[in-house]
Amino acid sequence: MLSTDITEIKNHLESGNIIIYPTETVYGIGCDPSNDKALKLSWI
Repeated sequence: MLSTDITEIKNHLESGNIIIYPTETVYGIGCDPSNDKALKLSWI
């Protein structure tokens, strides 16, 4: 992962969006827990 990727992910999370990321067995959902918009989006 490049530092530009990390910056893009950081900006995405700070904007109240969620991210989907692979783990060894399933996909995870990530968000900023202090952002109400992100928390609402994470309840799929």
